[in-house]
Amino acid sequence: MALLNHPERREHEGWTSAILRAVPDLMFLQTMDGVFLDYHAPDPSGLFVTAERFLGRNVRDVLPPAVLRALEPAFTQVAHAAEPVVVEYELEMPDGNRQYEARLVRGGHDQILTLVRDITDRKRAEAALRESAQRYALASAAGSVGVWDWNFETNELFVDPSLKSLLGFEDHEISRRVEDWGSRVHPADLPVTTARVKACIDGDTDVYEVEHRMVHKDGSTRWFLSRGSAIRAIDGTLRRLVGTKVDITERKRSADQFRRALEATTTGMLMVGGTGRIVMVNTHVETLFGHPREALVNAPAETLLPRGSLRTQPGEPRAYPWESGAAPLRGRHMLEGRRKDGSEIPLEIEFSPIRTSEGEFVLCSIADVTERREAERERNDLMRHLRDMAGRLLAAQELERSRLARELHDDVSQQLAALSIALSSLKRHVTSVRSATELEAEVVQLQGRTDALADSVRRLSHDLHPDVLRHSGLAASLSAYCKGLTPPLPGLKVTFRAQGDFETIGHEASLCLYRIAQEALHNVVKHADAGHAEVVLLRTPDGAELTVSDDGKGFDIQVRTGETGLGLVSITERARLAGGTVSIVTGLNKGTRVRVHVPIKLPTAADAAAASGRLAVSADMATKGSS
Repeated sequence: MALLNHPERREHEGWTSAILRAVPDLMFLQTMDGVFLDYHAPDPSGLFVTAERFLGRNVRDVLPPAVLRALEPAFTQVAHAAEPVVVEYELEMPDGNRQYEARLVRGGHDQILTLVRDITDRKRAEAALRESAQRYALASAAGSVGVWDWNFETNELFVDPSLKSLLGFEDHEISRRVEDWGSRVHPADLPVTTARVKACIDGDTDVYEVEHRMVHKDGSTRWFLSRGSAIRAIDGTLRRLVGTKVDITERKRSADQFRRALEATTTGMLMVGGTGRIVMVNTHVETLFGHPREALVNAPAETLLPRGSLRTQPGEPRAYPWESGAAPLRGRHMLEGRRKDGSEIPLEIEFSPIRTSEGEFVLCSIADVTERREAERERNDLMRHLRDMAGRLLAAQELERSRLARELHDDVSQQLAALSIALSSLKRHVTSVRSATELEAEVVQLQGRTDALADSVRRLSHDLHPDVLRHSGLAASLSAYCKGLTPPLPGLKVTFRAQGDFETIGHEASLCLYRIAQEALHNVVKHADAGHAEVVLLRTPDGAELTVSDDGKGFDIQVRTGETGLGLVSITERARLAGGTVSIVTGLNKGTRVRVHVPIKLPTAADAAAASGRLAVSADMATKGSS
C-alpha cells in the first residue's frame, strides 16, 4: 500500500496513516491540471491500471475518453467550488463494467484530492428497487391489488393509495384510523371479518384470510379477497397484521353467472375437485340421483359414480380424471350411476378438466340414457324383425316359384307336348288326302306355334326356379342363361366368362348369384339401352365374385337415389342375406357395373339376418363405392 508520501505531508504520517486505514475508498492526489502525484488503495486490484502507469502522468494520458469527458469539467469546477464536486462514471474493469463515484476537493498548494468509491452494488440495488416498485405498480394496476398494514401498537392502518382508488377514493379521503377503513366494509360481512381478526389477536392463527364486500364511494359494492400474516412480539402479543386485498368482483360475477348457467341447463352438471370430492352440483343432479344438494357437496364422487361402473375397452385407462396412478379418462363415456335408493341408472358422462385460480377441477356433464337405450333396443328388435321378415319373404317367393315351375313343367308343358304330338299325327293323316293341301299348311303352322309355346313355358319354368343349378352348376347355368337371353331390342350382345371352381360354394350362394345376375341383366335389357353386356364369374380365396357390366347410358345419381328401385333393393337384400357385399358404379352415359361378393362359408339363418348389406353408388366409373 502506498501512503501519501509527498514531502509536505510527512510530519502528519502518524494520524494520516490511521485515517487512511479507516477509509475504504481509493484516494488520488493530483495537480490542478490533472497530474497524478500520489494515491491510496486499500485493495490494489481496484486500480484501473498499476501505479507505475499513472503516477507522474496526466489524467488525459491515462483515463479512457468516456471517463475523461465526465471528469474534465469537474477539474474546472473544483478550482472555484467550496464544496466537493461529485461525478459518477462507468469504467470497464477485468470483471466487467463497474460504476464509480468521484468526489473532488481542492486542497492547499493548488492540489486536488479525489476520493473514488465503487458504487456498482448500490446502483444495482437502486435499479432493482425501482424495477420492483414498477412491477408492484403494474401488478396493482393489472390485478386490482393493494397492500395494507395494521399496527396494533399505534392502532393505525396503512392502506395502499391504489387500494383506496379501487373504492373511488383519493388517498387523503381515508385516514389511517382503523374506523375510517372499517366503515367501508359491508355491514353484512362485518361479523366474519371481525371474527377473523379476533382469531389472530387471540393467537388461534397467524393467517388472516376472508372474502368480503366493501362499499364503493358511489354506493355500489365490490368483492375483495383479503389475506394477511401476523407479526408478534416475543411474548406472542400481536404487533402487526400485514397483507393484501385483491378485487375479485369480476371473478365473483363470473362464478355467479356460471352457477346460474349450470342451474338453467337440463343436463346434470357435477364438479369434482382434485381430491375426488364433489364441490358443486346443479338441480338436475339432485333430481337425477335423489340426493339433496347439501348432502352431496364435499361428499366423495363415488357416492354417485361407483368406481367399478366404468365401461372401457381393453387397454383403455380405468381411472377418473381426479384420480392418480393411471392415465385419466377424457371425453365422453358410458357408465352406471347409483341413486340414493341404491338402484343403478345408465349414464353418459363427458369429463372436462378445468383450471382456475383456486385449483384444478373436473366438470362432469351427465345425461340419463335410459330412454335412449330402450329406444335403441326397440330399434334393434325392429331391425331384426324386418330382416327376418325379408328373409321369409324371399324364401316364400322361392317356394312359390318352385311350385309354379313344377306345375308348369308337370302339367302345362306335358299337355302342350301332347298337343304337339297329336297335331303331328294329324298332319300325317292329312297328307294322305290329296285334296287337303291347304289343311296341311295350316296344321304345320299350328304345330310351329305350339312348339314355340312349349319353349316359352320351359323358359318361364327355368326362370322361376332354375333347377338346372343342381345338375349343371352355377357357371354352366349362367352361361346357358346368357346365351338364351333374347332382348326386346335388337343389337344387344351378352357375353359370359367364368374363372375358378364353383362346385363347392353351395346351392344357396349359387342361387343368390344367379338371381342377382338375372336382375342385373333384366335392368340392362329394360333400362340401359346398351350394345354390349358382360357377365364375369370369379372364384376368390374367400368366396365368389359376380360382375355384370354394360356400356349403356347409366343413370343420374341425384334422380335415382330418390326413387325406390326394386331391382337394386332385391340385389342388395339378396347379397345381405348371404353375408355378402354389393358395389354399384355408374355415371351418366358411362354405363353401369354391378359387383357382388358372396363368402364361401355362408352364415346361419340368424347370422344372415343380422349381417349388414352394403350398397354404394358412385358418380364416376373410376370411383368404386361400397357401403
